[in-house]
Amino acid sequence: MKKIVSILLLLCFLSMVLISCISRDDESWENEPINYRGNSVGNIVNRGSVASQGGWIYFSDDNNFRLFASSYITKMRDDGTHMRHIVRSIVGNPFWYINVVGDWIYYTDWNSDSLYKIRTDGKERTLLLDISPSYVTVLDGWIYYQGKQDHIYKIRTDGSEETKINDERSDSINVVDGWIYYINKDDNRIYKIQTDGSNKTLINDDEAFTINVVADWVYYKHRGTIDGIYKIRTDGTDKTLITDDSVGWINVTEDWIFYTSYNNNGHIFKIRSDGTEKTQITEDKYCYEIYVVGDWIFYKIGHDNRLHMIRTDGTQYQLVENVR
Repeated sequence: MKKIVSILLLLCFLSMVLISCISRDDESWENEPINYRGNSVGNIVNRGSVASQGGWIYFSDDNNFRLFASSYITKMRDDGTHMRHIVRSIVGNPFWYINVVGDWIYYTDWNSDSLYKIRTDGKERTLLLDISPSYVTVLDGWIYYQGKQDHIYKIRTDGSEETKINDERSDSINVVDGWIYYINKDDNRIYKIQTDGSNKTLINDDEAFTINVVADWVYYKHRGTIDGIYKIRTDGTDKTLITDDSVGWINVTEDWIFYTSYNNNGHIFKIRSDGTEKTQITEDKYCYEIYVVGDWIFYKIGHDNRLHMIRTDGTQYQLVENVR
């Protein structure tokens, strides 16, 4: 009898340990790296449908090209396991500008034209703004965004202290090292302004479509005779042509520039920041919304609105909805 009791106690103990391990693996971000920035500048200017923190990837799978389909914010481990929905919309419009900091997710809900935050476990959804802001960046306790009349604003992550930063119609907003870089919609030129609204500075006289600021360089898609990718230092010096491809979407990381090439049927390519090692990544054509998370690229293609994923070296292609 004592032997049976001992075995039962041992089984109970092992069950508790297993449940505890599963819980930590599946739900908790504790003991994993925590973001100080909610998403990368490259992901945000591509509409911010994918973000990451620690070992988790968070993404919006919007299905508004499919009748009666819901949209979700979903999380999964970076190996594709433990996928589960956090936010659902039965309307099917997208969730954009996802930022993850600690155990909070911040996102724009285009179904209700609002900015919300919600716990990473799907609890405590909180309304922060009753408008649908763009280029949302969560950084150091502040949320920066394109708000009313396309001006740049910031609020605290609790929704307090809303502050207007500029009075210009602003686009492609990047917040980096105490500065906000943006394109002025009236003259299409690149400017920077400090996060307190001071020291507005023109970077250069080129007209630009989109910008990514990485380290002390501004990478931009040129609006001109050669609509390729250029880079220029954040102080306005050392302008350099990287590629003269006709470029669509771009996403710049520390090591690579990922972009869609209109010269090549909208395939995704990567190239070094010095213009070397140009490499085709996807076989899919007409790609858009490029998101880079670790060594994964997430993207969409023209004839549907589903999310696809592929390694940055062009291997292990998958349709995200098929990952389990």
